[in-house]
Amino acid sequence: MKLILIGIFILIGAVLLYGLFFHILDNSGIFKKAYSREQTAKQNILTLFRWIEEGSLNSEELNSSISIIKSQLQILKKECAAGRASCAGVYGYMDNNFFTAVKSKYEPVISNMQLLNNLYSQAVAGKTGPAEPRYPWLDVKNSLIDCLQNEVIICCVSEKEKSKTDLLKPEILVAADIDSVVGLVDGAFRGIFKRKFRLSGEYRLVHKGSTSRGTSLDNTDFDFDLLFKEQEDHNKFVKELNPLIENLYRKLRASGYVIISKSERQVLSKIMINIIIQDGNGVVFRIQLFVGKDFKIYFDHLNAQIRQIEALGGKWEDLSGQVILFKRLIRDVLHNYGEAYGGLGGPGCEQFIIQADSSMDYGRKITSIGSFDKTMRWIYRAGLDKDSSTVVPLDKAAGQSGIYLQDLKSTNLLTTCSPIFWNKLVNAAAKYVELNKIRMSEDEFASLGLIEEAR
Repeated sequence: MKLILIGIFILIGAVLLYGLFFHILDNSGIFKKAYSREQTAKQNILTLFRWIEEGSLNSEELNSSISIIKSQLQILKKECAAGRASCAGVYGYMDNNFFTAVKSKYEPVISNMQLLNNLYSQAVAGKTGPAEPRYPWLDVKNSLIDCLQNEVIICCVSEKEKSKTDLLKPEILVAADIDSVVGLVDGAFRGIFKRKFRLSGEYRLVHKGSTSRGTSLDNTDFDFDLLFKEQEDHNKFVKELNPLIENLYRKLRASGYVIISKSERQVLSKIMINIIIQDGNGVVFRIQLFVGKDFKIYFDHLNAQIRQIEALGGKWEDLSGQVILFKRLIRDVLHNYGEAYGGLGGPGCEQFIIQADSSMDYGRKITSIGSFDKTMRWIYRAGLDKDSSTVVPLDKAAGQSGIYLQDLKSTNLLTTCSPIFWNKLVNAAAKYVELNKIRMSEDEFASLGLIEEAR
């Protein structure tokens, strides 16, 4: 009888522990979202190729990323063989020759878009054409990234959802849980500073990127600044960098994350720790941690602007949708998202929306609430000569007006753009003004990227 009772108690205890285990995992965010293997694999391939295209990986990270892409391709092949997924031609063209060429010709820091598109064009030459685009602006015939993005959208968005596309919202299809990642990084440093690493002054850990502001288009990058008020604390941290960062790695692994690659390098006055990770759902994302002495960063300037916008009766939640729309125009329609592509990055897109025709003192004083409409009309006025219907040269436009990135130099963002991008942007603004619609359909939005020869 005693043995029976003991067995019952053991069984009950095991059930309770089993339930507690999954309760903890659920609260950690790791298993909050369930994605199919097809969805996860396709999103991971797109994410990794985006990083390759933008040139943000070093050689070690490139090799790790290509290994992960190959493993995701194997998952897709198995899913296709089992009839659970469709395997589009774009994935079949990625053979050993393709990856060998990527490795040998890849260049860090600069855009590798032309390299990937050339390799893809060579691979598909004379073969069956790609799938019809989910969005009218996706150039699936010539762009590898657009073709991969198209496949993610097709497999992740239901027919019902396709008819309800909101251009003001980011289409986050497969991504890591934000709160879980931020909580884990914050907890790792908070705990070690409290228990083992005594500071003489204050520090702050800032989740500073577009993922934190709701303006990311994919939530694949988590950007942090770890800033120390006292120089001696910064020096002490740098001296003990390896064991302190290892503590973060241990926390990640203990919470079910897999570290694919990690690297450290000096970027100006800061140390950058770059970590590529897979979460419990198999989703690949990246944490970038910058460590340095405390000073005002873009995050602080933006917060000051947001407070002014709120004082005028606006909400960042509403304005972020306008930023998303402008980002979609720059990335998906004009194909110039990021300085490596001669266009604008995330902060630049935000400042174009915030400042256009509504700010003073290099964007430090906000006088009215910006919008996509105001931004496009500002570009139209600044960039189009009404008498000749031709684009005002970029250097002339930059000398007469500007949108500023708030730093000590008050950099005019027009001076960071390429003339080709400026021409495309002004052309899009002119088409937008002619369209005279604040609320556009997908086809109308896509038409903003059509080149007008007269301009």
